[in-house]
Amino acid sequence: MTAPGFVPSASLRHPSNNNSETETETMTSCISNFDVQALRDTAQAISNDPALGATTFSSTSSWQRDSLVESTIHDFRVGGAACTRSRAHRVVTDLPPELFGGDQGATPLELALSGLTACITTTTAVRAAAAGVILRSLRVDVEGDLDLRPFLDVTEEVRVGFQRVRLVVRIDVDLPEAEAERFVREAVAKSPVVDLFQLGTEVVVQQQAEVAAG
Repeated sequence: MTAPGFVPSASLRHPSNNNSETETETMTSCISNFDVQALRDTAQAISNDPALGATTFSSTSSWQRDSLVESTIHDFRVGGAACTRSRAHRVVTDLPPELFGGDQGATPLELALSGLTACITTTTAVRAAAAGVILRSLRVDVEGDLDLRPFLDVTEEVRVGFQRVRLVVRIDVDLPEAEAERFVREAVAKSPVVDLFQLGTEVVVQQQAEVAAG
């Protein structure tokens, strides 16, 4: 993955409405809904007991038809304790007609890229709130280059996954440009999904075959 491009705050700065009081209230509201104290308390608790930081997320994907798949994201675990969601989240993926699918959803690869940009966006927003930095707007664009040949068994000479991923971060934040650029770099470095893309993660596969009744 290439280093993210950075677009300084002026490129997305909201037009002035000549009302400093309203503008201040708007900027404050951008961070006031995040429980910063709870974040700090959690960080302190994990610092005192690192086992509390162990987290496991899970998902189940079921084939529907053709290239259509429905994935269900359900409960997770933090610090050894089960965390139950009020409802499961469902995501539908498919392939576009150009790749012989029905286009009923984004492709898994597009969701992977969306996960990358969403994680960077979330990490940046959380770190801004924790630091008391006013974040006015934030947008992350991504492109990923892929060679279809190994997926189609045409060749084994190139990797089957993304060969390069390019990011552009557009941010309007209450920091000087140099500090804003450093802030973005630090947030990107702390993104778990960036880590997944850059360093890779061991994938352990257990196959459970179901034998059809004769």
